[in-house]
Amino acid sequence: MAPTYHHGDWLLVRFTRRGGITRGIKVGHIVVIERELQPGVLFIKRITDIRSDSPNRHYPTYWVEGDNKVLSQDSRTWGAIAGEEILGRVLFRIRRSNESVR
Repeated sequence: MAPTYHHGDWLLVRFTRRGGITRGIKVGHIVVIERELQPGVLFIKRITDIRSDSPNRHYPTYWVEGDNKVLSQDSRTWGAIAGEEILGRVLFRIRRSNESVR
């Protein structure tokens, strides 16, 4: 999620119940996700759209994007994600990085 977050930053995350409804998630929120097809790999992405147009789902889907548009793996590759893939929302960052901002 560079340039927003850097290697070494600590994030305070409010985790949701796995498979729970993602109440309170809004466009602009930064979330931690675990793709169903990539278990054990966590991604930090920004919610850019909430879609309720899927005829096969009772719950909305979420369009997520990384802040580094060139290198990010996100909904531009995957498509919209299910709410069950959202593990939690980033609430706060503690800047712990010694890495210079580029």
